[in-house]
Amino acid sequence: MSKSPSKITTAKPKPRRSGTVRRPRGTGATFVYESLKAKILNLELKPGTLLDETELSREFHLSRSPVRESLIRLSAEGLVDTPRNRTSMVSQFDFATLPAYFDAMQLLYRLSGRLAALSRTQAQVEKLKDVNIPQLVALAREGYAIVTPVPSCTLMFKQELPLIFPEDAGVKAVADAMFDPFEYLVLRDKDGLLKRDFKQSLGKVSYHIPCHSRVQNVGQKTREVLEWVPGTEVNTVERCAGHDGTYGVKKEFYASSMKIGKPVFRRMSEVDPDYVSSDCPIAGRRITQGITESGAMRGRKEHPITLIRIAYGLDA
Repeated sequence: MSKSPSKITTAKPKPRRSGTVRRPRGTGATFVYESLKAKILNLELKPGTLLDETELSREFHLSRSPVRESLIRLSAEGLVDTPRNRTSMVSQFDFATLPAYFDAMQLLYRLSGRLAALSRTQAQVEKLKDVNIPQLVALAREGYAIVTPVPSCTLMFKQELPLIFPEDAGVKAVADAMFDPFEYLVLRDKDGLLKRDFKQSLGKVSYHIPCHSRVQNVGQKTREVLEWVPGTEVNTVERCAGHDGTYGVKKEFYASSMKIGKPVFRRMSEVDPDYVSSDCPIAGRRITQGITESGAMRGRKEHPITLIRIAYGLDA
């Protein structure tokens, strides 16, 4: 008599916890890191928020090891403080470091803008022109002067767009109304409309003339205005600072960029200036970096327009 077959039982699949997403094994730490980083940068987790490992483990349905690993990575990036034997927390804002972040934003704008320019089509350029020019041409035709604080922007509207769209009347009107800010101040001074009632000397100013200012062929207007300020000595340097848009921030070109800028760094620092300044914010940042690395940086980096505000007593 044959035996009855053994009863075969199958285990039911373990139910997935509510709200969890299946991830490849070994990627838990990366998932926690990316999730927390996004929340910190978007201010969903505000500065000072406690990041308890046990609570995070429960939230992400993971052990504490991947959570701890993600916190260490975030700490290395300055986004999380991990004091010894205390609960980690989202880092507080250090207002003293904000200028460095603003400088970094300028670099990122240049990088993204350059990438867009390299990839653009004529149709895309025309589309952007059709968005921007009508807003500016309305001001130009009402008699307003238009100024930009960055020479490359001024150059684009004064010379480059008219070359791309030579038959566009709106582009020409904007070009005719566009001024470098110090070119504009000199013109208003000649008209007798500019007050020179400066309240404060600037001391020694090392001023760098960027390439995008030189090619506008308006003369050294920034230097001229700075020299109006009583008790101010301007050391003018007209040479490439080595940055050249994105060139100076690429790893493979950084050393060469600093080498190109070295004569500028030396000449800007040799007078022991109270201020280091350039019309180009990127060049100003690079020059300050070069002087600082040589150990000769004593003065403050300020845009020339800010120096005029200081001279008028409008800024500390």
